[in-house]
Amino acid sequence: GANEWLGGAFVTTLRAIPPTDDSYDGRPISGRNAGATIAQWESVYLASDGRWQLADANGASTYPCRGLAVTAGTADAELRVIDDGVARNDAWAWTVGGDIYLSATPGGLTQTAPSTSGDKVQKLGYALSADTMRVRVTGDYITVP
Repeated sequence: GANEWLGGAFVTTLRAIPPTDDSYDGRPISGRNAGATIAQWESVYLASDGRWQLADANGASTYPCRGLAVTAGTADAELRVIDDGVARNDAWAWTVGGDIYLSATPGGLTQTAPSTSGDKVQKLGYALSADTMRVRVTGDYITVP
């Protein structure tokens, strides 16, 4: 990203497509450890013990998602997480403009909203390109009746 002077204040702008695979634009959260092995770009929630764990739309107390891991991590080692920014992973194959949701697979992302009774539907962002995601994690979700 870059800082621009706009309307009397500096504003951070995000690149729509970060320059390289497995890169991101935004400010990561640091200072919390992983509670398990977590791969880059997996969705995570903050457990009651203060450690990041894999988020899951149909798990027991495994939501809401609080962000995406921008680095891989192992249990009890610091994990960096982004909740607002742009992420690029050339292995993704998103439909441009489509919403991206927390998946019913632990740590997963999907463009198909969970639909089974009891599942949590949480939008995590949307696709800027086939391999780029605008990450906007708020923690808001609804439960499928």
